[in-house]
Amino acid sequence: MVQPAVGLVLLALGGYLWPRPARLARGPLTLERKQAAELFELLDRLADAAGVRRVDVVQLDVGFSVRVATFGVRRRRVLFLGYPLWTVYGRQQRLAAVAHALVRQAHDIRDDAVIDAALDTLRRASTLASRPPASDDAADQLLRPSALSRYGDEMTTAASQFISRTRLVDWTLWVPGLAARGTRRLLLRAARSAVRDAERRADVAASRIVSPAAAAAAAPDRDLARQVAAEMHRLAVTLRTFGPARDGDSAAERYWETVRRYTETEQLGPKETVDSGAGTEAMSLDQGTADAIQGELRQASLALAETILQGDYTATVSSGGNLRT
Repeated sequence: MVQPAVGLVLLALGGYLWPRPARLARGPLTLERKQAAELFELLDRLADAAGVRRVDVVQLDVGFSVRVATFGVRRRRVLFLGYPLWTVYGRQQRLAAVAHALVRQAHDIRDDAVIDAALDTLRRASTLASRPPASDDAADQLLRPSALSRYGDEMTTAASQFISRTRLVDWTLWVPGLAARGTRRLLLRAARSAVRDAERRADVAASRIVSPAAAAAAAPDRDLARQVAAEMHRLAVTLRTFGPARDGDSAAERYWETVRRYTETEQLGPKETVDSGAGTEAMSLDQGTADAIQGELRQASLALAETILQGDYTATVSSGGNLRT
């Protein structure tokens, strides 16, 4: 009788720890190839120039960053495009930021299928005994019988036994959880040098594909990201309270235009310059193509603005992505 019970427990534990491929939460912010032909043609050119896999899906994000991740059993690639960054940056800086993200993910050892699965399994194992401190108080409050209840003594005894057994299970799982957390940290520390190498490769590729000046201007700027995030929050509160300044315009349509004008007025963000150090084969984004891409992104950007105005999103410095396991 004991062996089948132990087997069921081990099967349940194995099912919980089994690595699951990340799933992409699709919606109005997600763009497929047929929805944005010009954008994907540009991304394909960047990926081919960098010698990496092409992107399968693009999803707009509220973070001030550009990130590439994999999802699904086939490990398809998704580009999380931070639309605040896209709005603030110039055309060449956009190319450099996307090229940097493509190359960085392609050479990041943490995105390898085996290591990614190991990190996911260790993360799940580390949460086995990570109940929040308030959970004990909540359980005590929930299981505390009323003084007027008919079987108060029996309920008190059952509640104390349940709490003691729960704490015993927590202490039993604490050691494996601690070992899993330590192993995960060691694995991330061992991959640190490879991550720095991927960052260096991405910097070199962005400088080669676009230009050194554009790559330097597209480098992460946390001060700029904080200023833009603060203005986005202030603008969202203003538009929710007073509405758009012009009649006939929706708040979503005014949102990104106002953010762009704010950065221009305050002289924030990198300036569009012609780099004399760029090679003859350096890529560039002409105004016509940029306008076409902007038209393809319009509906998704309006949906993102509506989400921000409704308070479902908060502008952040970096993107966490929209993947679920």
